[in-house]
Amino acid sequence: MLETAATDPYTRCGFTKVINISRIEDFLLPHLPNKYIGVLGTAYPAFMASIGALKQIAAGKRPATSALPNRQLPGMPPWLKSFYEPCSQELINLVPKEARSILSLGIGTGATESELARRNYEVTAIPLDSVICAPAEAAGVKTVHGELTQGLSTLRGRRFDCVLVRSLLYLQENPEALVRSATALLADGGRLLIREPNFGNVQTYGGRLLKTRRHQAAGSYKECGITPVTTGRVRRWLRSAGLLPGQVIHLADTAPSERVKQLRLLPSGFSSTEFIVAAQRKSCTASVTPAV
Repeated sequence: MLETAATDPYTRCGFTKVINISRIEDFLLPHLPNKYIGVLGTAYPAFMASIGALKQIAAGKRPATSALPNRQLPGMPPWLKSFYEPCSQELINLVPKEARSILSLGIGTGATESELARRNYEVTAIPLDSVICAPAEAAGVKTVHGELTQGLSTLRGRRFDCVLVRSLLYLQENPEALVRSATALLADGGRLLIREPNFGNVQTYGGRLLKTRRHQAAGSYKECGITPVTTGRVRRWLRSAGLLPGQVIHLADTAPSERVKQLRLLPSGFSSTEFIVAAQRKSCTASVTPAV
């Protein structure tokens, strides 16, 4: 974090911050320079939607839930799951045009899911928590609150034309089990889209060997609550779940350093910071034997 003086007392020193949400506007202090607009922070309507969700929880009209257990990861790894993930045009482009129903797992503010809802898809999501997803709900995304496995159990029996899994597999002790659970919710011929940080790139691999602070969390799940994910592992899990792995897209850092720019001379699998793997569920056609 570039500025921690205002947060360290609460994140590192055991203090609790109390904020008056019933009169939140009386405590807002505009101070960011214009150059940060659209770069840092969140839009005012999204912020107020989250405040509204907190008020509903206080009134007992909304559950207070979290999809993932709270874990303190060592260091400041560059691939941490974010509550404010930007809209992924790459994922949107891979959603089948003929799809109608979409399920997304582990959304934050849901920029990608909100855009899909605006395009008239029926979007359902399991949010990271019951507050951060309020902007997505305002955009028409239906949410299923609760712990991730609980939410998947609630959806059991439903089928979706497309399922999105974004930056969740590496946070699972058994990522293959999550792939199987997502597959079980796919309709015949449906598509599973997985977007994950690339633990197979040169930077992360080298950082793990050198045990640098930024990458020391990329060891193993027992060591730090992280399961390193690569395209090879994901494709293997997809095949094991009965899917047909297809297109693989490698994504590079949008603002690379000079060192990272040099790494782009390597094959994309060794230099990309994230990747997307698309997989298809086989269509099942029932065969009928005529009675004799």
